Amino acid sequence: MLVSPESTEKPAPITSLTIKGKTSMQLSLDIISDWNPQIFRELKGRIKNQSLAIVAGISLLGQLLLLITLASQLPGNGYSYRNKYCLGYSDSSCIQDASGQYLINWQLWWLDCFLWLSMAGVLALLVAGTYMLVRDLTNEEGRGTLNFLRLTPQPSHTILLGKMLGVPVLLYLAAVVAAPLHFWAGVQAGIPPINILAFDSVLLAGCFCCYSAVMLFAIAVKSSGMLPWLASGGLFIFLAITLNKLWDNSGVVFNNVTDWVNLFNPCSLLPYLFDPTGNLSKAFWYFGNNHLHFQWYYIPVGASGLGFCTLMVLNFSLWSYWMWQGLNRRFPNPSASWLSKRQSYTLVACFEGMALGFALQEKPNWYSGDSFLDSFSYNLATLVVINILLGLCLIVALSPQRQSLIDWARYRHMEGGAKGLWQDLVLAEKSPAPVAIFLNFLGISLLLAAWILLWPAETDRMENLALVCLNAVFVSIWAVVVQMILLLKGAKQNVWATVIVAAGIILPPIIFFLLSGDFPNNTFPWLFTVFSWAVIDHADLFSILTAIIGQLSILAGLSFSLRRQIRMAGESASKALLATK
Repeated sequence: MLVSPESTEKPAPITSLTIKGKTSMQLSLDIISDWNPQIFRELKGRIKNQSLAIVAGISLLGQLLLLITLASQLPGNGYSYRNKYCLGYSDSSCIQDASGQYLINWQLWWLDCFLWLSMAGVLALLVAGTYMLVRDLTNEEGRGTLNFLRLTPQPSHTILLGKMLGVPVLLYLAAVVAAPLHFWAGVQAGIPPINILAFDSVLLAGCFCCYSAVMLFAIAVKSSGMLPWLASGGLFIFLAITLNKLWDNSGVVFNNVTDWVNLFNPCSLLPYLFDPTGNLSKAFWYFGNNHLHFQWYYIPVGASGLGFCTLMVLNFSLWSYWMWQGLNRRFPNPSASWLSKRQSYTLVACFEGMALGFALQEKPNWYSGDSFLDSFSYNLATLVVINILLGLCLIVALSPQRQSLIDWARYRHMEGGAKGLWQDLVLAEKSPAPVAIFLNFLGISLLLAAWILLWPAETDRMENLALVCLNAVFVSIWAVVVQMILLLKGAKQNVWATVIVAAGIILPPIIFFLLSGDFPNNTFPWLFTVFSWAVIDHADLFSILTAIIGQLSILAGLSFSLRRQIRMAGESASKALLATK
């Protein structure tokens, strides 16, 4: 059919007409899809007009309720005598101007508003965001769609970053809607805008680190309906503990390793945003001045907001990096270990470097030379306990599964002889983990031994060195035990390993306490438990040496048994058949 030239339509040029009919939101989603398809996948099912309106309404309603609640506490609403928001005498009794209006300290009122919004933002973004991410990952694992994502050509960091940015998007929207009031309240409270932006930056860094950690937790642990509640509940308890430590107004300063936990709570930066020693000390949350005494390698980082903020950002960045090392290994290959052995050596060095920095602080104001809990003994005992927890994490992160061990024992090349074997045990991916864990704790022991020997004050160096040695051997023994359990045939070996280790660590102290009860009168059995740090001062030299030799003997026997077990498991089927014939 011929068409006249007059009726022939020209092709539309590539202009705005090509995007006719698309809303600005759809165009934004198209741009996001080109940048990160996983974010587009997450946003497509969550960003809807109804959902956006509900979330924005909830955020605005919450802000309105907060303002109404704070307004009800102003003078003239039943709080006219000794009201903290009054500008009056030192006892906060309310006075009126010539027109009968109460003189109100609006700066303090806005500060309370700012603090409430800050606390709510930290809890919502960290706790609720953690729950949403873990629940999404466990649901995808249960449906099998997570394996589909692993098969896509997208790199793992792109997929996981899309999860992190897309899953809690409605939570981000609620925070954005509350941001103007949060900023305005801070400015009205006399807080410099740069300080408010610094707090927001630390909160974002904390969210990135926390989300990375829980995503690794959700990917590495077998899916369960209780996993989201376990992750978010554990994080809530941690935030509550650190906040309680921050609110300690007793005036007693405890400068020790536990100060490190303050770097993982963004609320720890709040006292630096305003002057807590002036009239603002009447705020609803008064933090005291203990934070000003924080030190790191004797550097007074707590004396200034800039120093403390910088250390917090560096701390979040460091552990975010290590979390993503584990995510990039574990997500594409669920059977892989969390870390390589080479990475574990650097990770342990970073961990010990951070922890030891908080152990090297000036003596607190409650220090007494005759006290058992002096600064050195307390920090050393705390480091021992923390290192045991670190050792258990290394056992989980490095121990290969049964099939990986069998493949390593059966197919590894022996061209280098003994040198090649030891190189495999130290660096190879699928080799047994106990040697690498022992080397990690050997480095930790050498570092702590140098600290003990260089400590200027009088202390029992032999006992402290023995404690460090017992700590290293104790963790090495359980590393061998776990590897032996994982090498056995059967299902759910990870569960059995967890149960046996937990029982082996918890039950002996309970039994010893029920049988003896008093540490000083019967210290020898306790030297074989996690509580060796509590009895080392009451044990004689013979008992300590006997305990060390006994644990080394146990470690040698278990190592020989593990070696034999690996050799038998690595035999090929044909070799076993010929040996039987």
